[in-house]
Amino acid sequence: MGSPRLILVVTLEVRNEAAADFDRFETQAAAILSKRGGRIERVIRLEGSAAPGSFCEVHLVSFPDEAAFNAYRSDPELLALKNLRERAILSTGIVRGQDVPIYGATD
Repeated sequence: MGSPRLILVVTLEVRNEAAADFDRFETQAAAILSKRGGRIERVIRLEGSAAPGSFCEVHLVSFPDEAAFNAYRSDPELLALKNLRERAILSTGIVRGQDVPIYGATD
């Protein structure tokens, strides 16, 4: 069995008026992420957690390893999306984690 995947919990605060830009950015970024072996495992839009005029999403993202994550972050296609990202996203937080068994799971 190989090494466990790198797990990231990414929190994004997004401008309401730039929701369409955010959707375009995320769609393009997801394709680049996939090219590097990454996956967006889950997307959760949080209720009532953002400042007025914005909304928050949490993305559970995984990569095969640190090298794949670094390759994604420095990918020229991703870097070319900088302006689109800056128009839409107010702030980003990233926390690293690891998979552990689900409590009470029977399989």
